[in-house]
Amino acid sequence: MAAALANAQTTEMIILSTNDVHGRIDNFGKMAAYVKQLKKTHPDVYVFNAGDLVNGNPVVDEATEKGAPIIDLMNRVPYDVSCMGNHEFENGEAVLQRRIEQSTSVYVDANIDTIAASAFHPTRPYTWLHLHDGTIVGVLGLTASSSNPCLIPNITVKDPIKKALEYQLLKDSCQVLIGLTHIGYKADSLLAVKMNAFDVIVGGHSHTELPHGMMVNGVLITQAGDKLRFIGKTTIMIKDHQVIRKTFEMIDLSTLTAVDPEVQQRIAFYNNNSRFKKVVAKTPHGFANKEELGSLKADAITASLKLDIAFDHARNVSYDHFPKGNITVGDIYEIDSYDYSIIQYALTPAQIRNLVLLSMKKNDTPVLFVSGITYTLLKSKTGEVIALA
Repeated sequence: MAAALANAQTTEMIILSTNDVHGRIDNFGKMAAYVKQLKKTHPDVYVFNAGDLVNGNPVVDEATEKGAPIIDLMNRVPYDVSCMGNHEFENGEAVLQRRIEQSTSVYVDANIDTIAASAFHPTRPYTWLHLHDGTIVGVLGLTASSSNPCLIPNITVKDPIKKALEYQLLKDSCQVLIGLTHIGYKADSLLAVKMNAFDVIVGGHSHTELPHGMMVNGVLITQAGDKLRFIGKTTIMIKDHQVIRKTFEMIDLSTLTAVDPEVQQRIAFYNNNSRFKKVVAKTPHGFANKEELGSLKADAITASLKLDIAFDHARNVSYDHFPKGNITVGDIYEIDSYDYSIIQYALTPAQIRNLVLLSMKKNDTPVLFVSGITYTLLKSKTGEVIALA
């Protein structure tokens, strides 16, 4: 009789999640304090990372051990389960393996295959969590297939949705099934349509803010913006080992005041790097938008490589604007945080024109910032870009 009553009780599982942190470490003190306080009153609190920890802050990206500072801080929260983002691969297979070995979090990624020669060891596709009432929770990991194959020659990232469908029967081995993904909101929505065995998908990659989550085909899809400005908080109510309710909210870290002193001390240690504070230039007027910054980067490429023309893509520019005043080494790293390789081509005028036109097919504003030429976009009466002048 006592056992029957215990099984009838309601259990509250809480998942705190971050995605697309991109090296922003300053709020980890607040996050650690929030997690520790919540765990004092709730027995089933888990912390998830939905990928893209690096590329965005030189303190993390240019550390002697690339990416190590952010893993150190995550271990102090601590995180329980992680999936990889596409940017994790950009430091190479050996560095990625060292970061996973450094992490106390379990890494899950079902759609990553490796060959024996790789320095990266395959992660498990899923893991189990066991709630205090005996409920078994499965967590299946998926990452974006957009990772640059040139940087990971011994790793293959397969189509995440096709791979997920191979795990349809995973729900038979657990009472709650969660997808931990770094594939973007649109892909998460498609995944929910194709595989509604998931109860919740904790997502990343598209940097989407979903203040209350989005219900698609009965699956709650969540995502919490980017750069550790928010914590995602998913609450799953369970009765008799079955999900009876699931909700999501975004915790704005700017509204929290409590900090974990030990974590905050580590943040201060990492931020106190004189190398990145060195002033290398000044801007009297600042830069008003991404296009000005992207054009500046393109000018630097043409000058340093002695090219006629250079293009930089809007996605490669981290700042929306830059104020007047000093420019430090750290600012330069952040403006060009992704550190992508520059590829040189010999193009004809017709090919250059076609390149610009193709870039406008799915965009309302220019995404290619240029040095060495100027052009005017000619639009049809319906607003479609049809030619250059």
